[in-house]
Amino acid sequence: MFKLIVKDLLIQKKYFLFIVLFSLIGLFFVHSHPAVYYAASSTIIAYCCIMTAIFLDDKNNSQLLLNSLPIRRRDIVLAKYLSVIVYTAAGLAATALIGGLASVAAPSYAVRPAGFFDIIASLGTAIILCSIYFPIYFKLINARALAPINMFLLCFVINIFMQNVMGFSNPYNKPPLTYLLTMWKWVPDWALAMAVMVIGLAFMSASLIISSVIYQNKDL
Repeated sequence: MFKLIVKDLLIQKKYFLFIVLFSLIGLFFVHSHPAVYYAASSTIIAYCCIMTAIFLDDKNNSQLLLNSLPIRRRDIVLAKYLSVIVYTAAGLAATALIGGLASVAAPSYAVRPAGFFDIIASLGTAIILCSIYFPIYFKLINARALAPINMFLLCFVINIFMQNVMGFSNPYNKPPLTYLLTMWKWVPDWALAMAVMVIGLAFMSASLIISSVIYQNKDL
C-alpha cells in the first residue's frame, strides 16, 4: 500500500512546482486571512494532486496494470484515501514555508505561523472534499468523464473561501464560513478543530466503504 502512494508521488514529481506556485498565489490574495490561506491553499493543492494522479493513471492505463498484479483492490482504494493526507501535509508544509519566507523578505505579506486549528481544518476540509469525490471516481474510472465533476468541486471550494475573503456574498447574508464561525464562536478552537476532524474521519470512513464496494464489484 505504501508503494502505491509512492507511485502516485513519483509519477507527478515534475508537477510539484505547482505546490510552491499555488502557495505564492494564495499568499498574494489572502495573506490578510491566515486561516483561509492555510486551509484553502492546502485543500486545493491536495485536490489538484489527486486529480493529477488520476489523470496520469488514466493516461498510462495504470488501473489495468495494477489489477493484473497481486494487489488487493481494497488496498488500491485505501492508498488513494491515505494519499490525501500526504498531499495535504505537503500543501501545509509549502504554505508554511512560503509564509515564513514572506515574513522575512516581504513583511507586508507576512502571515502568522500555522497553528493546530489550521492543520486540523486543512486536513478535515481536504478529507471531506475527497471523500465526496472518490466514490464517483471509482464508479467511473475515467478522467475525461470526471473532468466536469473536478471543475465543479474545485470551483465550489474556491467560491466558498473567496466569499469570506473578498466579500462576494449576498448583501443580506454573511459569507458562509463567517456565518458558521460566528455561530460557533463560543466553542474553543481546539474543540472546533476536533469536531472538524471527527466529521472528516466519519466522511472518510463512510466514503472508503462505499468506494471499496464499488471497486470490488467493478469490471475493468
